[in-house]
Amino acid sequence: FVLDPASQDVERLAANSRLKVIQGPENRVIFLGFDQFRESPPGVSVPIAASFSAATAQVSGNPFKSLLVRQAIAHAIDGQALRTHTMRGQSAPAWCLAPSELACRQVEAMASRPTFDIEQAKKLLAQAGYPNGFDTPLDCPNNRYVNDEALCIAISAMLAKVNVRVRVNAMPKAQFFQRLEKLESAFYLMGWGGAETDAQPTMDPLMHSFEASTSKGEDNYGRFANPTLDALIDAAATEAEPATRVGMVNQALALHSRQIHHLVLHRQALVWAMQKNVSAKPAANNHFRAWMTRVD
Repeated sequence: FVLDPASQDVERLAANSRLKVIQGPENRVIFLGFDQFRESPPGVSVPIAASFSAATAQVSGNPFKSLLVRQAIAHAIDGQALRTHTMRGQSAPAWCLAPSELACRQVEAMASRPTFDIEQAKKLLAQAGYPNGFDTPLDCPNNRYVNDEALCIAISAMLAKVNVRVRVNAMPKAQFFQRLEKLESAFYLMGWGGAETDAQPTMDPLMHSFEASTSKGEDNYGRFANPTLDALIDAAATEAEPATRVGMVNQALALHSRQIHHLVLHRQALVWAMQKNVSAKPAANNHFRAWMTRVD
């Protein structure tokens, strides 16, 4: 039995008549995060020619503060290509930050994913005041998520087509998370998941503005602050009537998606490989349970 075989080995393992491969959805969502609070994030630079007041936006040294720029990046990323080539089919499209698909079914109808559209991305960047794009690092772990470094490299190539020039900065997960916790990252790839199917354990730390007194927003490394979103998250945490609370959660998740405070890429698939005489049922949290496994 092998838990999480390397993605490049899955096709070969599945073709082996002595083995079987089981694939299913994992409660883990992969996304991009942005610095949305500093005027000059570390490593980000804007060409001088683009530093002017556009008709609709005041250009700053932090493009990520602009919703138009975040929308442009969303349009520039080909999610299907990431799934087919980079992930080798081992992911599911997503546009809602909650790890569980159960929490996102209605949300993704309320806030649909921007289509892959290079020309629209260029127009949005120009409208935001960045017609010549900008330069930015992209911090990425290289040993935490499925194909994490490869995802960052593929994304950098896609963004180059709209003049967002990305320098991939891949590193071991221990170093990566230290950078995030010190707020040293302007643009980063991260994942979130676990056993929970409820959205609250995601909304409180990731989507709420940072509050030192309550620790809410402690994993909001972009330090965005959205008072309307905060109010929905706080209300959902104490609402006792189930239907009312579901409505609050859906509104919060949809608002977060529309504002692209994080840019959701996909949910990882979990893959287990085993001999034909082994029967093991994958769990969405990717925990192996020996007492639920049989060897014939």
